[in-house]
Amino acid sequence: MNDKPAETANERIVKVRKALKKTPTGFANILCLSRSYVYELEKGRRAVNDRIAKLISMTFGVNEEWLKTGAGEMFNNSGGEVRRKIEELFDKLCPDFQEYVLRHLDLLLELQNKRQ
Repeated sequence: MNDKPAETANERIVKVRKALKKTPTGFANILCLSRSYVYELEKGRRAVNDRIAKLISMTFGVNEEWLKTGAGEMFNNSGGEVRRKIEELFDKLCPDFQEYVLRHLDLLLELQNKRQ
């Protein structure tokens, strides 16, 4: 008999943040949420609603079903792996180089849109 209570969606948010090696502030900034809102989520003082689950899922490649229920794997697929690797490398760059990368991504998107 397992007396341990089931893990909550709030606890899984903490697991996601730690798996991504993000501070609560960094995690909040990426999601465009306040640090206090993320704190309340992580402490279970706010419910993980569908909007928050979808936001985390889409932003970080997290399996939304896992986030809500604990079923399945934490991350969706290798696309999430690529996204995490890009983010990890980007975070290692100094602010000037980050700006450089962002400018060039904008240029690539413009070029791609012209080709379509």
